[in-house]
Amino acid sequence: MKDKSELIKKLRDSIKAEESLVTIYSNHIKNVMAYSSMNKVTADEILAALDKLKGGCLGHKTVLNRLIESISNSDTDVY
Repeated sequence: MKDKSELIKKLRDSIKAEESLVTIYSNHIKNVMAYSSMNKVTADEILAALDKLKGGCLGHKTVLNRLIESISNSDTDVY
């Protein structure tokens, strides 16, 4: 069980971790692709997948921020 402040901290840490990881991996993959000899079709598919990953990250952030807001406004202190 966690109290409200611990849970909110974990949720905020989750947002930061996902944003950092997606950024790091995206940048790394794009840098590798710049020096690779892969064909344009494959490169475009990879870039589309990275865009989808970024979109998913934004969706998660929205959901987690709503959850943080809900928990913050709740009278419950133990989860």
